[in-house]
Amino acid sequence: MHYNPSNPAAFDIEKLPSSSMPAACIGIVVLVVILTVIGLIAIFGWLIQAL
Repeated sequence: MHYNPSNPAAFDIEKLPSSSMPAACIGIVVLVVILTVIGLIAIFGWLIQAL
């Protein structure tokens, strides 16, 4: 993961020690799920407007 100034959570996950890797994995999974949900909502909203 690269440092993204607009997303401090990603940077915090990156700074965790290797012993906290499960927590980092959970954080990454949660981030991906949130982005996927937002993407699906945006796609469905666009489809509804297009109809």
